Amino acid sequence: MAKLVWESEFSIKTGSGDMATAVRVDEIIIGHRLRSVDQAKVDALKVSIADLGLRTPISLFLGGDDQRQMFLAAGAHRLEAVRQLGREWIAAVVREEDEFDAELWEIDENLCRAELTPADRALFVFRRKELYLMKHPETAQGATGRGGYEKGGQVGHLSDVDSKSFATATAEATGQSERAVRRDSERGEKISEQALRMLRGTRHDKGVVLDRLKSLRAEEQTVYVRALFEVDKAKEAEAKEIRTEKMSTKRAVRTGLINAIAAHGKVTAGEMPRAAFPIGYCDFPWEQEAWSEATGQDRGLMYPAMSVEDGRALCAGDQSPFTPDALLFFWVTTNRFADGLSIVEAWGFRYVTAITWDKVNIGMGRWVRDRTEHLLICKRGDFPGLEMGTQPESLYSEVKTEHSRKPMWFAKEIDRLFPDMRKLELFQRKESLHFADVRHGPTWSFWGFEAGGVDKPDAAANPVAPAPDVPASKLPPGPGKNAPVEFTVGGMRKGSFARFSVHLNDDATYSIAAECELAGFRGGASPLTGTIGTFESALRHGLAAVAGQLRPVISDASTVCTSGHKAAARAGLKWIEARMEEWGLAAKPLADTRLSAAASKPPKEPKPPKKPKPPKEPKSPKRSEFEIERETQRALRVTYRETLPADDEGLIGRAWEELRTYDRAVRAGAIGDMKDAADRIRAIYEHAFGLDPLHSMGGGPPDGNGRFNCLHDASTWLKDALAAPDGDVPLFGQPGRFLIELFGCRVDFKYSGLFGYSGGDAHVVDLDKPFFSDTGYRSFMVSHLDGETISEGLDVRSYLESVCTLQFTEGGKKKVKLHDGPFGLNTSEDGPRESWILQRRETDPAYLPGGFLYDAASSTAAVASEVAA
Repeated sequence: MAKLVWESEFSIKTGSGDMATAVRVDEIIIGHRLRSVDQAKVDALKVSIADLGLRTPISLFLGGDDQRQMFLAAGAHRLEAVRQLGREWIAAVVREEDEFDAELWEIDENLCRAELTPADRALFVFRRKELYLMKHPETAQGATGRGGYEKGGQVGHLSDVDSKSFATATAEATGQSERAVRRDSERGEKISEQALRMLRGTRHDKGVVLDRLKSLRAEEQTVYVRALFEVDKAKEAEAKEIRTEKMSTKRAVRTGLINAIAAHGKVTAGEMPRAAFPIGYCDFPWEQEAWSEATGQDRGLMYPAMSVEDGRALCAGDQSPFTPDALLFFWVTTNRFADGLSIVEAWGFRYVTAITWDKVNIGMGRWVRDRTEHLLICKRGDFPGLEMGTQPESLYSEVKTEHSRKPMWFAKEIDRLFPDMRKLELFQRKESLHFADVRHGPTWSFWGFEAGGVDKPDAAANPVAPAPDVPASKLPPGPGKNAPVEFTVGGMRKGSFARFSVHLNDDATYSIAAECELAGFRGGASPLTGTIGTFESALRHGLAAVAGQLRPVISDASTVCTSGHKAAARAGLKWIEARMEEWGLAAKPLADTRLSAAASKPPKEPKPPKKPKPPKEPKSPKRSEFEIERETQRALRVTYRETLPADDEGLIGRAWEELRTYDRAVRAGAIGDMKDAADRIRAIYEHAFGLDPLHSMGGGPPDGNGRFNCLHDASTWLKDALAAPDGDVPLFGQPGRFLIELFGCRVDFKYSGLFGYSGGDAHVVDLDKPFFSDTGYRSFMVSHLDGETISEGLDVRSYLESVCTLQFTEGGKKKVKLHDGPFGLNTSEDGPRESWILQRRETDPAYLPGGFLYDAASSTAAVASEVAA
């Protein structure tokens, strides 16, 4: 019998022990519960308790080694509500009871008070039956062990009389009918706990489904439940597909109508188009806010500026080049946000959202140091929205290059979202675009400096850093004996340089030596031997030598030659032109002299050609598609590494972003995005190791960088940092260890993560019996039969179960033979063998108390002990 902890005047007079006392909330141990807490019910209780207080005390029992620890018996929702309200004390009835009585108390209260589902009732009533038989073993017939357990079975079956006794006792305690108790008890006895827990709270948690499960074998029940869920997924996917198809059809009709309207717009060369483009892209030429008229920033602009008032009038009303239903992408700096909104509103658009460009490097600023610009997305009319899953992210990071040049990524995203719609970019010329820019496509048009009163400077085609204003002057001081003069090209990017020196020979002639290097790309140095008659000619030849090395960079079509390299080369050429003007050499053209070609004879004075010929583009050797792709990926990694932070926390944070991108790409079947994300993750651990950006193999510090001895160690470090907690199903690409099910067997699955795009390795250990080999252990590669990872809507667990099943059965052509013998028993005539796999679990944290496989390990060990006995 349960005994009251404290006898009071109330208990003496009434004979009841249900008098509440105040107990500290943080001293209550919750322990294992048959039923998890429902937050919705907790929220409802919080409102009631806050207004009226706790009307019904919770129930506790004493336990532990000293019998002074307080464990929760009943009232988990009330306890959680009080805890979330921040209260320190709660009213509770405390009793001295054994664990059986305490659990019966919890079950009975739930059966009486809670709105249980059929699966919950089956679990609760069957557990009550087990506890009842343990407390009253004399009621079980044929029981040979503790608690009514029979050899080879669960709980001894009751005779009709004894079953009625249990049903009667339960009905009296819970207020249920005896028929309902027998029904729930039978369901709980014949349906596995795993199947019942899978059904709890789902739309299949119904009596008719439970009665169907009763007729199946235990190993078939979970398969049946999974099949129900798969049917639900298929129906949901079909309904979603129908909705998506309807939305896509509506969007296609609307898009087609907008395109038809745009086709009737007016486009005349040299004039602003009229109602001809549904998509607009604009990098507005803002007037710069200068500190003073003398040193104003607008003095260095590579384009003519436009006032906000002129901008508002440019595309307003009938002057608009855009269709009535249109989308506008409009660039603004942070300090020009309000001005940008006023312009787009004058053009008839309303602001919707924005994408922010993080330039990585901090720039100038009056109030704040600037490092961002914003691409406003504005809409007018009934322009259709984007399809779900196609939206770009709201933040993009890329190092800033030349003045006002925006990353190609933004135009690429616009083209991806609207591939068949006509697009107009304002204040842009096609000639200034990179050769690989998507805007060279047929759906893009441009309007640059065609506005009345606006000049068309040549610099607009290839904007570069401005050359400083220099007054005309005489030649710089020449060299002396053993005292050469050196000239360094200015304006080039950090890490790139070019210079030449002029030497005075013993015979009063001159020679020069030149040197040039672009950051992480190419370089060279060699003297131009021979004699040059005058210092003026030596200067001209030195400038020509450097210019001859810089010119090919601008026209180089190689992906290794980045926009940063070309920007540095253009800035260097601009400096050379300024020096020629300053030194009075502009009337005489430069010779296209290469550093690698040493003059064996004294250079002759170049004759002014009638028409300067442009330098020929260097021919590149033919390369295979694999070489081109490898070089492209390496160049992209080099560029990406320029944006990476230096600290480990920042690197891991960036890797998390790429991992989530990889996971989304797998689920969407976007192979290209999947490859790109995996390659960026590779760039991150290459960066952590210190791999030389110029080498795709090897490189890095000779003996590691102090932390990593090789690139593989850096890769392992990053994978460990990204790994999912044991027991959790990871993302695609994320290492993890969790349970899957293969051929009716529970499997401890170790997944390395798909850092490529064709698969990854796995190690599996069966929990119940050896199924692929006598040891129950197997290591193998996980690879989809078609060689690519496309989840088709499945999560990692379901996907791997599907892929492994197809892999082991060769696509369903072959049957997998399972080994039926449990651990510790050899199926041959040699008798029992040592089960080394069980011994290994003695030191594996996953199988120790607190590990996610502890319960499974305990059940497996019990089976092994029974077999050994």
